[in-house]
Amino acid sequence: PNILVIVADDLGWFDVGYHGSSIETPEIDGLVREGVELDRFYASPICSTTRAALMSGRSPIHFGGLYAISNMPEHEYTIAERFRDAGYRTTLVGKWHLGRKEARHPNAQGFSSFYGFLLGMIDYYTHMNLVEGRLDWQRDGRDLTEKGYSTHLLGAEAVRTIVDRDPDQPFFLVLSFNAPHYPKQAPKRSRLKYRKRPPCAQDKMRCIHAAQVDVMDHQIGRVLRVLESEGIADDTIVLFLSDNGGQTRFGGRNFPLRGEKGTAFEGGIRVPAVIRWTGTLSGNRRSMQYMRDFDVYPTLEAAAGLPILAPSEGSNLWPVLMGDSERTREPFLFAVDVFANPEDRGNVQRAVIDRGLKLLVREFQNESGISEWDYSLFDLENDPSETVDIAAQHPEEVLRLVQSIESWERLHPSGGARLFTVKPSTIAPLAEQLVGSSGHGNGQP
Repeated sequence: PNILVIVADDLGWFDVGYHGSSIETPEIDGLVREGVELDRFYASPICSTTRAALMSGRSPIHFGGLYAISNMPEHEYTIAERFRDAGYRTTLVGKWHLGRKEARHPNAQGFSSFYGFLLGMIDYYTHMNLVEGRLDWQRDGRDLTEKGYSTHLLGAEAVRTIVDRDPDQPFFLVLSFNAPHYPKQAPKRSRLKYRKRPPCAQDKMRCIHAAQVDVMDHQIGRVLRVLESEGIADDTIVLFLSDNGGQTRFGGRNFPLRGEKGTAFEGGIRVPAVIRWTGTLSGNRRSMQYMRDFDVYPTLEAAAGLPILAPSEGSNLWPVLMGDSERTREPFLFAVDVFANPEDRGNVQRAVIDRGLKLLVREFQNESGISEWDYSLFDLENDPSETVDIAAQHPEEVLRLVQSIESWERLHPSGGARLFTVKPSTIAPLAEQLVGSSGHGNGQP
């Protein structure tokens, strides 16, 4: 099969129509009706770590990405290299965010062609990187000066890629939008569509965010229509996902999930996702299988009938998507130290999900500058909104899950790349104080 992976940037749980949002996403909703909704798909809390996991099939902690990663080591055998070596034409359209040096460029990491931008965010119209103030728009390493709204340009490029393909060669196409990531920019026509709708009338950021999502959804529709017009819709696996949750201060919404991008609460890591293969996967189904970003690599290998070579701790979940019973997963672990809301007490968060239980550890500094910790335990099966902390009732589970976090952190290589200089803390001894006590919160009996 051909493979089309569509990645949205900062799309929140409540930013899609099929989750009850007022934002109109008929194309994404259509994928859900025709495919398998991945109701429990988890990504990393921020952009680059998810993209590294998708590309490498591994948790970024293995190459120094405990909290964030802006460069992926060139020695990683990427999913693009895997499909290229299997005879696919590999193309990346859109955001990369995994390094800009020649050895880490998309063209050096398995993509036969690349059109888009390398860093984290750009102006939608000028295509200038907002941090460095320089042009970040190119084709295969050569800068391009083009007019146009980036979402429109990326959709058009994906369409051209499909139309101009070699019909005798399958394609592996990643369409990685920058929408609806900051900055909040959208065409006037799309903004006017939502201007008078609640809550846009009271929230300008939400209004522009809605318009950005609307335009992206329209471009997704253009790409899906060309699959049909080319007669290859039934021969193409389509996977759609967001790279992390929505960022609320810029209009994203994750209701009823708690938290946002840059946190390890569900709103930061549980994301909209769906997979469709018409005629092969029975559609209009919801999978409750726990699935992660690094599962994509081996799962797509299996779907394509390839031997699984993914250098992954992820799992091949293709049998489950085809109808087998759900699998019990190894613990899912997360860490972030970049964007957390100060109101959530601390900007260093670690989380582990295991068999429906989730432990969230938040590290913060008290008035004396000494690190303290909050422990929160949630039953995701019965409380997906993380409203009831049950740590005091289950101190033994807190300790067990804290030890999982510590074991995971030890995988981080010495001197690994981090965007911030936060040192891993020894939190298990503090958690041990919970056992046999009635208190919780900062680890004190």
